[in-house]
Amino acid sequence: MNESMDTTNLNRLAGALERAVVALAILALAFRVLVYGHIPRPPGAAWGSADVIDFALALLLFLLALACTGLAVALSARASEQARGRAYRPAVIGMTTFVAYYLVHPYLPVL
Repeated sequence: MNESMDTTNLNRLAGALERAVVALAILALAFRVLVYGHIPRPPGAAWGSADVIDFALALLLFLLALACTGLAVALSARASEQARGRAYRPAVIGMTTFVAYYLVHPYLPVL
């Protein structure tokens, strides 16, 4: 019974992390398109505040994707034989979301 409750809690956490990683990717891409171009860069500076925010969002997205992967490993270790196939869902969603962000990010127009 206790093992089932642990798996249930891990599944809830996995669902929350899956939603968080997708939401953060959308937020980071929206920032890049809608806000990034409106934050001025100091004259002669290589980096501006917008670049730092953009990097921080990408780093946070990477860390959330990494947490999804770690949680998938924990789920697969605790899941029953029937549920092991579904245990990798957080890893797939986290990694796919980060890779999609990484590939789309440089091609987005800055408005």
